[in-house]
Amino acid sequence: MKKEEKTKITREKILTAAMNEFGSRGYYAASINTICGAGINKGLIYHNFKTKDDLYLACIKRTFDDLTASVREEISQDSSPGYTEARLHFFRTHEMEARLFMEAVVWPPKELAAEIRALRSEIDALNQEEFRKILSTCTLRRGVSEEDAFEWFRTMQYAYNASFQMQTTPGEPYDRLIETHEKGAVRFLDRMMFGIAEKKAH
Repeated sequence: MKKEEKTKITREKILTAAMNEFGSRGYYAASINTICGAGINKGLIYHNFKTKDDLYLACIKRTFDDLTASVREEISQDSSPGYTEARLHFFRTHEMEARLFMEAVVWPPKELAAEIRALRSEIDALNQEEFRKILSTCTLRRGVSEEDAFEWFRTMQYAYNASFQMQTTPGEPYDRLIETHEKGAVRFLDRMMFGIAEKKAH
């Protein structure tokens, strides 16, 4: 077996064990020693990932990448149930990724928040593509450009996650959290786009 192939297999083994550990226990409680308990030499972990932070961020990147690829593939099908259901399907069938996603998006470790935002570029781009589809069915208010709409959408994404963080705790059952988060995001977007009150005729 070539050295490159052996290195790839080793990294995959480490990532799989790390995703289970971080997904089950969260960033702060997770332990490199527990990951070693999966039959992985600690020296190999630190040879491939310099720190616990590097390993955690690799798990988050894998989560975002897998989510993006899965959703893109599902919504490209003629029988696609839609964007939100495609995301939910991924989360229902990938428990550790769902747990990692919730922590990274709603309760990110403060010291890694900037790095996690940078890793979100692909899933954020996919979210914007879906938002563009919604915009194409609407007439924007006079003076509001598409770029204005995108900027507001990005701002409201963070506002929604901050609100969700205040109303929930990480210890709640992850499946309920993810369902509540995703379906709540749809309602939040609807309110953002179309408001909460009917205008009265003057």
